[in-house]
Amino acid sequence: MAGWRDMVADYYAQAIADFRNVAVAYRPAAGAPFPFEAIFDDAAQITDLGGEVEVSHSNPVLSVSLAGMAVAPAQGDTCTITFLPSAADPNPAPLGDYKVADVLADGRGGAKLPLHKL
Repeated sequence: MAGWRDMVADYYAQAIADFRNVAVAYRPAAGAPFPFEAIFDDAAQITDLGGEVEVSHSNPVLSVSLAGMAVAPAQGDTCTITFLPSAADPNPAPLGDYKVADVLADGRGGAKLPLHKL
C-alpha cells in the first residue's frame, strides 16, 4: 500500500496535469535566475464599479510549489511564462513577462503569486 506522502504526491501531480502547466523563467530580485514549472491562470474577472458600470480585466496568478523554487518568492521578482510544449503546440511562444505583485502562502507548501504584466 502506498504511503500518505506518495498518495499526496500523486494527487498533486494529477491536479497539475489537469491544468495547463507553464514553464517559468524566474528572476528573483536577490539571487540567480532559475527555471521551474507551475500552474498559470489568467481568467477574466468582472468588477462592478457601482450602478450599471462593470469592467472586465484579467487577473493573472501563478500557483507554485515552494519546494520547487530555488529561493522563496518575493514581491517585485520578475518572470517569463511560457506554456509547456505539447503535441498540438511543440514550440509555444512565451505568454509574456510578469512582475510578482504579492506572495500568498497557503500554509501547505504552496503559494499563489498575483502578477502584473510588464
